[in-house]
Amino acid sequence: MANIIEKLGFLSGGSRFRRIYEKLQISGDTIYKNSGLGFKSSWFPVYYVLSRAGEPQTIMEITDQIAFSHITVKNIVKELEKEGLVQIKTNPDDKRSKLVSLTKAGRKLLDKLNPVWEQISTALRDVLTTGHPEIIAILERIDAELEKKPLHERVIINK
Repeated sequence: MANIIEKLGFLSGGSRFRRIYEKLQISGDTIYKNSGLGFKSSWFPVYYVLSRAGEPQTIMEITDQIAFSHITVKNIVKELEKEGLVQIKTNPDDKRSKLVSLTKAGRKLLDKLNPVWEQISTALRDVLTTGHPEIIAILERIDAELEKKPLHERVIINK
């Protein structure tokens, strides 16, 4: 039997993106596990921001840099804290917000992650450009278009 997602064309756009994302996430987790690293692919964007920041970041600063929801970033930070990779402190400038930074263990892990990330980047370039050599630019245009006018504003339901 043919896959229904493949028959649906544009209607299955989100489902196809999710299917690809899940394949990439599962493979990423397998790569980290096979490398002996206690890391999850879902942590990457938050951890990466913290690894490149010269100072502790608030949840909102992280959110702004990766364009993830506040709750998603907060949940990832909690997971990273549980693993001992980040520390969370009260922001002295705003008691309602927290400052997040890598711990010593989090910084040490970075040395092991960088070479793995280089290999993942090369493999992703090969896979993604197979679909189209300008896939990243295409995804950026799709993202910008949805930012400009979300799908729910484009669909008019007559009741």
